[in-house]
Amino acid sequence: MITTNFQKWGALVASLASILTLSSAAEAITFTSTGGGTIGRTSVNRVVTARTAQITTATPTLLDSLKSVTVKDLTLTTNAKRLSAILSLVDLADPDTDYGAVTLFSASGNSTSTSLGISSGNYTFYTEGAIGYATWPTTGSYQPGNYVSVDAFSVFNGVDLDGKTWQLELTNIQSGTSGTGSFTNFSVDAAVPFDSNAAPAGVVIVFGALMLRRKLQQRSAQKMSLELVNS
Repeated sequence: MITTNFQKWGALVASLASILTLSSAAEAITFTSTGGGTIGRTSVNRVVTARTAQITTATPTLLDSLKSVTVKDLTLTTNAKRLSAILSLVDLADPDTDYGAVTLFSASGNSTSTSLGISSGNYTFYTEGAIGYATWPTTGSYQPGNYVSVDAFSVFNGVDLDGKTWQLELTNIQSGTSGTGSFTNFSVDAAVPFDSNAAPAGVVIVFGALMLRRKLQQRSAQKMSLELVNS
């Protein structure tokens, strides 16, 4: 009977420990821009900027990590190697403060470099160094899929999101032979910590269960000793 109870309480402690682990983990959250833009090739339209709505939180919310960035329905008619993309976190009320910026992909050519265009679709970028994703092409075709960013996303870790806005800027090389294109919007998949107030209750419960488990272990050991003496 003691062995059975010990196994049951052991399972309970494991479950409670899992709950406690989850309470300190991160919660996924997605920010999506209110729109996209048209990519031109002249001095007045070669740079297009899109932003998410301003992030407003009741209390300071520090970014745990940035998981991925997706540019949706991105397309460019030709010469994709002349296009670059930069994601930044900005405070429109305080534009002089730097909250981080990363290059998702960069132009690998100049105004005379030629390449194919970007096939219409969703292009998702993961942090520099991520395993299992393609690098942004410099030759050949540009197809929808998952790619590795030029820069690491860790630059955003720990930044307070309150009052900030995610901004994506696409820049095309000014030239009559550069391609034209567009994108619908972009989204940022990130993670923020769960409410830390959940942790203390979990700690108390798990601590109590651990104490009970210890008592059961002691009782089990005492029973085994008695059985050995009697034998």
